[in-house]
Amino acid sequence: MQRALATVIVFALLGGATILPAFAETDVTIPKKFGALAERVKEYYRLEEEQKWGQTWKFRVPLYRKSVPQDTYVREMQKGSRGWRLNSFHIRNVSEDGPCVLLTITFVETPPKDYLSAQGLPAMSEISIEDDSRWEKIDGAWQAWETGSRMHLPLNSAVVAPNQSLQGRTSTCGGRSP
Repeated sequence: MQRALATVIVFALLGGATILPAFAETDVTIPKKFGALAERVKEYYRLEEEQKWGQTWKFRVPLYRKSVPQDTYVREMQKGSRGWRLNSFHIRNVSEDGPCVLLTITFVETPPKDYLSAQGLPAMSEISIEDDSRWEKIDGAWQAWETGSRMHLPLNSAVVAPNQSLQGRTSTCGGRSP
């Protein structure tokens, strides 16, 4: 009961990210029509596990890299990841969104030791968070619009976004025709 209550409270605190109970560790296969996307996503999250933020910045779409300087990105990602460890990630759903591919991913992370207890919640050694990752093939390479903020990495969210309010049409992703 206490763990279930903690899950509900943590969900309320996250505002959109979902804390999940135990799950099967199987991934949805990314369709072959998306070419090297699966390898690119695995490489990105491997670098994130190693907290190599200077390298993960290079995976972001050009508009993001123009808007968020690399030194700012690295500094803020180091700050946001302090005490956190990405243990694994599992792709749960793959869908097309215009020329973008939207991945729903379950991230399994170890939070900082006192993170949950400081908020009056029971300590947990691991938490599972479901979040989105959006990718687009630009100039022959898959690049990320967003990679899942998971409540502690705000620069992984859609800081610059391919959305209707920015582009004027839902059939675009970053202003490119599908």
